[in-house]
Amino acid sequence: MKNLKNYKVVLAEDDFSTQILSKGILSELESEVTVVENGKQLINLLKLESFDLILIDLGLPEMDGFQAILEIKKQNLSNSKIIIITGEERNEHYDLLFEQYDLPVISKPLDPKILLNILQVQRKRKKLSHHQKAQKNNSIHWRN
Repeated sequence: MKNLKNYKVVLAEDDFSTQILSKGILSELESEVTVVENGKQLINLLKLESFDLILIDLGLPEMDGFQAILEIKKQNLSNSKIIIITGEERNEHYDLLFEQYDLPVISKPLDPKILLNILQVQRKRKKLSHHQKAQKNNSIHWRN
């Protein structure tokens, strides 16, 4: 995976300079980027549109990223890949999100190589998971 061509990405980030930098990086990766500034805007947007990838800062105003992720999962608003982007040190929220939802965390500023690597790993996991399910469904069960 060398780019995110035709990926619809929503960036939930309140810091203007981080928005500009991240949007530039994502545009160079040939993705279509939509920016929201808080968790409430993200939730409202996900009710109207679908995206391939959600990049979310946990330190958002109005509704923080942690609450927004929990709301996305609770309401089943999106099947998009979610990646946390942060300038903060890990805390109990990261651990909870990682343990419950297996969400990766990327430090700011956004590094395109790390982002692409995470997406490749997730894609391989998904293929492996589908392969394992197919094998399970195709296996023969004998009864005595």
